[in-house]
Amino acid sequence: MQKLLVLTSTFPRWQGDTEPPFVFELCKQLTSSFDVYVLTPHAQGALEHESMCGIKVIRFRYFFERFQTLCYEGGILARLRAQPLRYMLVPFFMGFQFISAYRVIKAENISVIHAHWIIPQGLTACFLRFFINHKLAIICTSHGGDLFSLRGNISKFIKRNVLLNTQAITVVNSIMAEEVYSLCYPFRPKVSVIPMGVDFKNTFSPSSDEKIPFSLIFVGRLVEKKGVSYLINALPIILNKFPNTHLTIIGTGPELEHLKNLVNKLKLNANVDFLGAVPNAELPKYYQQHQIAVFPFIIAENGDREGLPVVISEAIGCGCCSVTTNLPGIEDIIIHERSGLIVEQKNNLALADAIITLFSNPKLIHNYSSVAYDETILKQDSRSIAKNYANLIEALFDN
Repeated sequence: MQKLLVLTSTFPRWQGDTEPPFVFELCKQLTSSFDVYVLTPHAQGALEHESMCGIKVIRFRYFFERFQTLCYEGGILARLRAQPLRYMLVPFFMGFQFISAYRVIKAENISVIHAHWIIPQGLTACFLRFFINHKLAIICTSHGGDLFSLRGNISKFIKRNVLLNTQAITVVNSIMAEEVYSLCYPFRPKVSVIPMGVDFKNTFSPSSDEKIPFSLIFVGRLVEKKGVSYLINALPIILNKFPNTHLTIIGTGPELEHLKNLVNKLKLNANVDFLGAVPNAELPKYYQQHQIAVFPFIIAENGDREGLPVVISEAIGCGCCSVTTNLPGIEDIIIHERSGLIVEQKNNLALADAIITLFSNPKLIHNYSSVAYDETILKQDSRSIAKNYANLIEALFDN
């Protein structure tokens, strides 16, 4: 079986982890077509080598264990912003990722790399191709933040050259494809739009149990681009109309304390629960209990933004009605007033009005969630998504 090396900085650190599992789920599906090796950063308490669902996982150390804080629990960009001293870790991260990848390539005779994120994984893959093996083929997947943030001239130069020196590029929504073309102009590399897949059959599926009335849920990293503060600020307006409304927030990150303080300031403690990070296997039961999943995404000050958030699809799979914001590309999954509601970014009143509209008309909740479910499982089923990736990767092996 042909061997594939995956470079990523978002991957479960151990069984039952709370890190976003979308790269893991894709790799798990790809094991039916390839011998999959994943190189990902080490974290305190994680094994350096293990097998997870047929995936050979190698976690590289890039500093003293207690100071390996560049990744996980919010992502690299958010953690750098929260603590600028972490920039000192970046050269060590890049260097040890390169060395570790080189060792895997030589030991296992790897000829294709799948790099998730342009920087740093795509950049490392290009270095490996340039300095180690000119025949290495690279597929680079951008998830959004890596493409839209890091807007300085040097960063743009690096991103452009990474994209022009990879053999296949994938993005998770159509707007991102246009951004790639703009960045690479006058060249027009081939870009495939392939969202991350969701296991609708075995994991994220509806429940026959009744949902909790007037229930809202948010799931995700608590960072600026998620826009959770706008949802919290919208709650008092909603409570004036529906006083039994309750919001469950699942996730952790640099903004956690700020959001808790905001809840205290607005005297919303009885109506908001912070559950922290929840193991991925337990997420479906929370979605299944709630009527409306709210994702008030924004474009952050540094340009960071979502690509096509898997959490929306997970919520849809569990029968939630979705309310989100007009982030470019979000229409790839939610059509306003057909499969959910889309409101203006950073607009507390618009968020509140959308939720009040749904609570006032339960039939709308049912209709939107049903349409969204039928349309989303056609687009994002994990098996069909993995097949699309497998076809792209097979073509690289054939070349």
